[in-house]
Amino acid sequence: MNKVCPRCGREYAQMSPACPYCPDRPTWYAVLAVAVALLSVMLAASAILPAGQIVVGDEVRGGFIKFDNAIIARTGPFGRFVHLVFAGGGFACAYALWKWKPWSPRAVAGLFVVWVVWSVTVRVRGGEAASLQNAPARLQEACQDGDAMACATLGEMYDFGDGVPPDDARAAVFYEKGCDGGVLLSCQNLGAMYFFGEGVTRNLTRAASLYERACDDGIALGCYALGAMYANSEGGTLDLARAASLLEMACNGGQAPGCTTLGVLHMSGDEVSQDPSRAATLFERACDGGDAPGCHNLALMYDRGMGIQQDSARADSLLGKACELGLTEAC
Repeated sequence: MNKVCPRCGREYAQMSPACPYCPDRPTWYAVLAVAVALLSVMLAASAILPAGQIVVGDEVRGGFIKFDNAIIARTGPFGRFVHLVFAGGGFACAYALWKWKPWSPRAVAGLFVVWVVWSVTVRVRGGEAASLQNAPARLQEACQDGDAMACATLGEMYDFGDGVPPDDARAAVFYEKGCDGGVLLSCQNLGAMYFFGEGVTRNLTRAASLYERACDDGIALGCYALGAMYANSEGGTLDLARAASLLEMACNGGQAPGCTTLGVLHMSGDEVSQDPSRAATLFERACDGGDAPGCHNLALMYDRGMGIQQDSARADSLLGKACELGLTEAC
């Protein structure tokens, strides 16, 4: 009595140890079997391990797992059950591939399509929400372990209410830790909180110190904020020469309001050369950078022909832009 080969369906002698018609198992079958098995292990882990225990690369994913930008979120018992079903199907496919079953590649392809549809559906329904919900706890743990960037990120989250309820006091605490750890943008943000008295007692001296630290390390916004303080004698010190130097750095660093304020100084000639042409250039840079007062000031110069050729049409256009940018005086 002959045997029937389960792979090719042909009969061969019962005494033969293997089907003589079938070649050896292709190498890619074995490679695919190992890959599917590893994926199945990850899916099983995402359903069994507690949140925060899954590590993909160097990134901790609390409660969800990521493959090629497709997120499968753990949304509850049903989600865990589906993960286990996928894992079981994956192990079955891996076994079939290893044993070289002719239908196994088609089964793997079908499982992959179902997995992608499920992962996209879960992501739309709540994968991102789960990520945001777990983010503060993970960041706080990292901050406590000395990660200054995590502290800075938490400060911004509490400052702007990004994924958490706004809390100025907590934002100030995390900004302080981020600044102490060398994140200079945190120094700038903390300086603003001290300047406006948000979450902390107002302290202009402390604000100026933090702005200066940020500016010294290349944060243009810090240069602008400190320059504006010197220009407006906020904190008890009026120093227009120092203000002009700081505003120049801010303007060159992309801070459009710094260009506007520096332009005003050049119009008045306070501690800098009185130069309407230079002022017009600065106002134009500010306007191009989206600063409404810069557009407004340049419009006045064109309207009155101050340092530049008078051009009423250009003035009206600039006033319209200033209005669009939110300056009601230009409307």
